[in-house]
Amino acid sequence: MSSADMRGSFDGRLYHATSREKADAFLRDGMPAHVSYWGVSEIAAYYAETVEDEGLVPVVLSVGLSDLEEALLRPDMPGIEEPIATVIGCREADVIAAWSACEGTWRDCLDIVGSLTFSGVVPASALREE
Repeated sequence: MSSADMRGSFDGRLYHATSREKADAFLRDGMPAHVSYWGVSEIAAYYAETVEDEGLVPVVLSVGLSDLEEALLRPDMPGIEEPIATVIGCREADVIAAWSACEGTWRDCLDIVGSLTFSGVVPASALREE
């Protein structure tokens, strides 16, 4: 999948991989205001594997992009600086070139590497377990 295809894999929902324990708390109480990382389903699936590699039970949560306050959305700079090339299907150099050629918004980041960050509260009512 090329970075241009990341746009095509966006279904209006953003996904976040975490442990079962944390997911239960988030589904009950919401996600507190901190920087949380969200992406297309392929990105969350990759991180779910890393949660499992740590010996924890992985859970993928999702939220509608429209449920997040746009002013609190930011680019996922670690995702730009060290993209998961195997998931997004392009080389790091391609990501750097695409990032250099754009305005550097969260939307650009979502298009290029399939992820972004959110720094606000995500209410429990907006979260869904996948």
